[in-house]
Amino acid sequence: MTDTDSGVKRRLLLGALRAFQARGIRAVSTTELARELGVSKATLYVHYPSKEALVRDALMYVMDELWKQASAAAQQQITPRQKLKTFFAVAATSTQTFPPGVLHDLDREYPQLQQELFAYRAQRLARLAGLLESAQQQGDIRADLNVPAAVRVIQGVVDTMTTSAFQERTDMTAQDIPLYVGLLIDGLFAGEGPQK
Repeated sequence: MTDTDSGVKRRLLLGALRAFQARGIRAVSTTELARELGVSKATLYVHYPSKEALVRDALMYVMDELWKQASAAAQQQITPRQKLKTFFAVAATSTQTFPPGVLHDLDREYPQLQQELFAYRAQRLARLAGLLESAQQQGDIRADLNVPAAVRVIQGVVDTMTTSAFQERTDMTAQDIPLYVGLLIDGLFAGEGPQK
């Protein structure tokens, strides 16, 4: 692939992502997308042979960016507790970049892609579990805790809390999420009470 082709592919990807974020995945057709991006449908299909391929790359891009931002913020912290809180605080606010109704759309339209994305995220979260297992060996985290399961629970809570349905039902906003996730994270640690 030439630099020009790579540039076109990136422009298509970012344009599709903006459209998905604005209207949701199901609401965006490849015909509309090609028109909005000023390319022919044939050009779109040269770079993305199916809408599913485009959706996959767009969501992988969002996941990679979210991971980079959350990881970079966490690296600025010193203790495992601070790192974990910072990671999930950034991740919670960054989930706003996912298209609305993404899980529902994937479940209905692309269930295999949904499973692939869940597996990809699980690989990433396993790295967090490694950090916490090291902290557990040093006595910072409760010895009775299954660390990989705890990370999945925290991610599940973040997933739920970042949905618009949950926020409407509880009158919460994305800015409230770090406080409640922080309280959950504090419960992982041995000894001391809540910390910032």
